[in-house]
Amino acid sequence: MLRDPLTKARVWLLALATIVLTACAAQPPQDGGMPGAAAQLGGPAAQTRVWSEAMAQRRARLADSLSSAGVEVQRTPDNALLLRWPADRAFVGNTATPSPAADAVWGRVVAALLDGPAWRGRVQGHSDASTADNDAAAALAAQRALRVRDALVQRGLPAAALDVEAWGARAPLVANDSPEGRARNRRIELWVTD
Repeated sequence: MLRDPLTKARVWLLALATIVLTACAAQPPQDGGMPGAAAQLGGPAAQTRVWSEAMAQRRARLADSLSSAGVEVQRTPDNALLLRWPADRAFVGNTATPSPAADAVWGRVVAALLDGPAWRGRVQGHSDASTADNDAAAALAAQRALRVRDALVQRGLPAAALDVEAWGARAPLVANDSPEGRARNRRIELWVTD
């Protein structure tokens, strides 16, 4: 139970923002992909961006350095770079407190993004739909996404290049009908384009 009035107000504000974003957003595809990624990350929606040599190098570097931390690093069909990290590995329990492994992962991400040409990023917080209180799960997803963005900025990434989204349970990767499926759906994603 939250006793600090300021913390309680922040949680309510995040929950309200999440509800508003949920009401305004279009339903994403069921495969967990990012609809209109090109348009949302600053490029034209109807045009596929070119996969640059710099992005290929970033992907290779990140894949090599993050695989042991459980971070999936992949090239998307519209040539964005996607980093997907299970929330159960990125955070302690059902909180927005970073896990002991988080600092090393964030440091490697920052090093890879600072090495090369300009880019844009979007940090997304996702939750599962297993609780009776989906608003609380969405608020936690928002807190986690903000925590990741803030950690990346503290380590040197430009805040203006990073957007934050709280998707809550609206974009599951798999069905939420098993503990494994729910764990896979609780995640942080970082979408990067150049």
